[in-house]
Amino acid sequence: MITNEYLDEDRRVIDVSGDLDVATARVLRDRIAHRSDTTPGADRAEGSVDRDVVVDLGGIGFTDSAGLNGLILAHYDCESAGTRLTLVHVPSRLRRLLELAGLDSVLHIQPGATR
Repeated sequence: MITNEYLDEDRRVIDVSGDLDVATARVLRDRIAHRSDTTPGADRAEGSVDRDVVVDLGGIGFTDSAGLNGLILAHYDCESAGTRLTLVHVPSRLRRLLELAGLDSVLHIQPGATR
C-alpha cells in the first residue's frame, strides 16, 4: 500500500500503490493524518505538524467507496490540523470518480510530479 514515505523540504510525501479499498483506506488515512515514528525525519521537534502532505497516487489500481471516503476524511483531518493535503498523479479512473462525486472541487489535486 504505502511504498515510500519521505520528507521533501517542508512537506511529507507518501507514495501509494495497489488498491485503495475497504482493506487499506484506514491505513492510508492514519498515515496521512498522523505523523508516524517511521517517517524519515521524524526526529524533528516532537508534536511538529507538517505544513503540507503530498500523496502520490500514481500506483493506485482499484478504488472503491471506502477508498474515496478515506481520502475525504484524511483531507478534513489535515485541514483541522492546519495541514494541506495534495493528491498528485491521480489515475484517470480515480480522477473521473472524484469529478462525478464533486470531490475534485473539495480535494487539492495536482496533475504534476512531486519530485
